[in-house]
Amino acid sequence: MRAGRVTGLALAVLSRNEVSYVKAYGMREAAAAAPLLSDTLLYDASFTKSAFVYMMMQFVAEGTLDLDRPVSEYLPKPWAEYEKWKELGHDPRSKLITARTLLNHKSGFANYRLFNSGEKLQLFFAPGERYAYSGEGINLLGFVAEQVTGLGVAELMQKRVFDRFGMKRSSMVWRDHFAGNLAVGHDG
Repeated sequence: MRAGRVTGLALAVLSRNEVSYVKAYGMREAAAAAPLLSDTLLYDASFTKSAFVYMMMQFVAEGTLDLDRPVSEYLPKPWAEYEKWKELGHDPRSKLITARTLLNHKSGFANYRLFNSGEKLQLFFAPGERYAYSGEGINLLGFVAEQVTGLGVAELMQKRVFDRFGMKRSSMVWRDHFAGNLAVGHDG
């Protein structure tokens, strides 16, 4: 922690599928000298992707989602009619985007469109051609799940992952009770 100038660290050790050790070190908010506790809420960022993948694989197991079917076939309208995804309507390679390419980070997208010129969504290579980490691809698959189920990703995750495993303090959306013991992000 000292060498990396890490403000706080929460640690859990699992052994034989059981939590055997939990400890928190440092501060949850350095400016207020608020200690990080073992029950402090932490922002999970991309760790959420593994829970999202678990949920998507439930759809695969149920036959609701085919990993190798173009995701555009799950949409009731063409790409061009969705403001957020309209650029895909101009690229024939978009027909190669499947749940598998999105889950494997082989979609052809940058991590997020905000890194692109003009913040436009674009394919930098043909889907399936190579790996490039992409939160944008995961967002697209979330959109597809919403179209298929008629429910938002936050509600789907709550029902299919968090509630299922008794994760009462996990959510994709802010809850007021998070405020009392929440870790604050720190940087240099």
